[in-house]
Amino acid sequence: MHDLPRRAVTAIVFVAFVLSGLMIHEYGFLLLMLVIHTGCLWEYYRLVSSQQEYSAAQRRISTIYSITAGTIIFYLLATGFRFLPYVNEYIYFFTIPLLLGFLVVEMLMKSTFPLRNAGLNVLGILYITFPLSMGVFFPYAHEKGAWFPERSGLMLGIMLLVWANDTMAYFTGSLIGRNKLFPSVSPGKTWEGFAGGLGSAILSGWLLSQFFHQFNTLGWMTVGAIVAVTGTLGDLVESMIKRNAGVKDSGTILPGHGGFLDRFDAFIFCIPFVFVFYMIVLLLK
Repeated sequence: MHDLPRRAVTAIVFVAFVLSGLMIHEYGFLLLMLVIHTGCLWEYYRLVSSQQEYSAAQRRISTIYSITAGTIIFYLLATGFRFLPYVNEYIYFFTIPLLLGFLVVEMLMKSTFPLRNAGLNVLGILYITFPLSMGVFFPYAHEKGAWFPERSGLMLGIMLLVWANDTMAYFTGSLIGRNKLFPSVSPGKTWEGFAGGLGSAILSGWLLSQFFHQFNTLGWMTVGAIVAVTGTLGDLVESMIKRNAGVKDSGTILPGHGGFLDRFDAFIFCIPFVFVFYMIVLLLK
């Protein structure tokens, strides 16, 4: 816990940045998510590069195409209904040529292991681009591309629940953690920490229900539980990727927190599951 002051300062600055992006304007929200997406995707490709048989030139070409394709796919999936209304739902089919392009790039570069390389690159799109694009797509209406600020409140709620879970899991695990949760992947995580984070997320869900009305009280508490479970899985998956790459942090851009992927691994994993829960709630109404 020696780096707690540095973590706290970074968290305060970052919360201010996130709140400004969510609340000021729809383009601020888009820019916020685009920055998060690009940072996470860049770090992911750095982490998996050790598993790819590339020369220095091939790695540069692969990274440039991967980031470019990922950014275009993110933009298309996230904002197609708002900024490209005439394309409508067919916007999703425009992503297929970009995904097939990963195979073409490997072929043109005459890679030693083209399928493995392309598979890891496409996985980055599925792991990072698709979930984060859902986070931007969600506040828009299907028919006219209208902006729904109250729906962006759900994204803020998810972030707050992730932070509540992470913070309490960190403190509980540091103070009373004894039983390892998944030692082969993340030796520092404990069942006690998970329980503390779960309780904190559920309680925070109840608190959020007093201010945000996308769900009722039980719904928000359920979202808290979903965030705690899927967020922990997201942490473990990122730990697995880092362990495979032989590094402790995905980056160094956020003092006390590591990189973008270290900060948003749980958030990325939570979005699809909360989105599914939201759609189920709508169908049951």
